[in-house]
Amino acid sequence: MAGILLGIGVAIVEGMATKVGEEGMGWVLHQIGIGGDESNDVGEELGQIEDAINGVKRELKIDTEKILKELKVIEQQQLYQAWETRDTQLQKYITQINVQYSRFLDYAQNPKTTSKSDVENLVQEILDTNSGAAISLAEISTLISGSGADKGVLELYREMTAPIIQDGKIYARQGINSYFQYYMNAAYAECTALYLLIEAFHFQNNRPLAKKQFEAYRKYAYNQENPFISNLQYLMRAGCTSISLFGGKLFKSDEKVKSRQDYWAQAYFVSGYDSNTVRAKAERIFCNSLALSKSENRIAINMVYDPWTPQDVNSVLIPIISASKENPVDILPSREDEFTFPGVEMGNRGGYSGVAELKLRRMIYENVPGDIYRMKDLNNTSGLENQNGSGTKVRYFQDPKYLQNTFIVNTGSRHNSMDFRSFPHQRKFV
Repeated sequence: MAGILLGIGVAIVEGMATKVGEEGMGWVLHQIGIGGDESNDVGEELGQIEDAINGVKRELKIDTEKILKELKVIEQQQLYQAWETRDTQLQKYITQINVQYSRFLDYAQNPKTTSKSDVENLVQEILDTNSGAAISLAEISTLISGSGADKGVLELYREMTAPIIQDGKIYARQGINSYFQYYMNAAYAECTALYLLIEAFHFQNNRPLAKKQFEAYRKYAYNQENPFISNLQYLMRAGCTSISLFGGKLFKSDEKVKSRQDYWAQAYFVSGYDSNTVRAKAERIFCNSLALSKSENRIAINMVYDPWTPQDVNSVLIPIISASKENPVDILPSREDEFTFPGVEMGNRGGYSGVAELKLRRMIYENVPGDIYRMKDLNNTSGLENQNGSGTKVRYFQDPKYLQNTFIVNTGSRHNSMDFRSFPHQRKFV
């Protein structure tokens, strides 16, 4: 289990993915092979990335040790063993990539003392059909997502960690951060494998295969999207299960209050909208792993609702519109996914008791022009009419606090996101 929970940080994933995706990268080995030393600056930059990774590992050390201690408590249990078996396979392929990348980094930092035969041998290893970077990349992707009856490591990791959160042994924040770091550790290895493959194919002057490998990488990444997002929601839910929203019980800590805010998109708790939520961080992490090019922008909107929402909401698509132009054109999502998660006990109020099942409708907008955006106001449209709540409070499909939120995408920040809690009608326990 070497390296468990020791991730690399959002900034590092972003930096690596950006370098992989941009035009003109992947020529370090080529320059060394022809006797040039133009790669020296790139080698120094890659060395700085490695130093930053080590810095992040040191920062995570305290939380990592606490979580690992709690995981060891259940070492003999089936959940731990099921995850450990798959994780051992994952670490094997990550190690294979790291060994090749370490040699690449050494060559990049020392081009004048690296021979062409050294580079040729490394390229052969990278492209090996049994232990090369392409094999490792494919296997890591399968282990993350799962295949057939075999659960992915993210699902197994969630199943193992959620009970620790529910039992109060760690805060939800700690469990979620460890989940993020675990995913980023694997995602960084995938980005590194792609980088190595692009280097190897460019060394062979085979640009078409380099491009083809990049396209294959993107398919792997997209296959990991729903498992990454879905398992996160279960961890968020674990932070709520010991809390009663109604029924007179007090919240026991700020951490648990934050868990409720994040899970229900701040619907019950704050007057304004704060986009710095768990879901926003997850969207940022995943987008960083996509290696978006300079010409790509991506926005994600997560609509949170429950079984009391009218059925027609399941087909509602939220357009985004420019917040900087007059008479903006509607932009509909490129695709949407819907998830359903088990309920959280809501206590008893006004004759109602039971659990509040959460549904998450996730809408993705891809290749949108650089601009400032916001959600289009759909209040009082068919099936989404405003309702009277308790007292004089109005229940909107989209609360004004959400509609006022804007998000920017451009060449400097190519992805953004938000989540909102929909109230299409009055609920019995309001």
